[in-house]
Amino acid sequence: MERHDPYANDELTSIQGWGTPKASANGAQCVDLIEFPNGDIMVRDTKRPDLAPLAFDKRERTAVLLSVLLGNDERFYLDEEERLAVLDAVKTGDVATALAKLKDLASA
Repeated sequence: MERHDPYANDELTSIQGWGTPKASANGAQCVDLIEFPNGDIMVRDTKRPDLAPLAFDKRERTAVLLSVLLGNDERFYLDEEERLAVLDAVKTGDVATALAKLKDLASA
């Protein structure tokens, strides 16, 4: 099976364009994120626009998220409601509902 290239995404096909993730919204705003319908994401350093963004496919993104949920990566923080929403998505397979809940929590 040929591996998918997350760098091949076009910004015009993103879900909402570039934005600041919750974890970076503490005033520093040094990271921007863009998400694609296939689950891929790209992350860029806003303080170093000369650097190309990093791209992660859905599998890599899931692996990082699971590491965060298991408490193996202290660079990221999910509060209890967010953590439970993601764990529920993993358990039930209902990613759409979990994403909607996470977006609601982020906008609150």
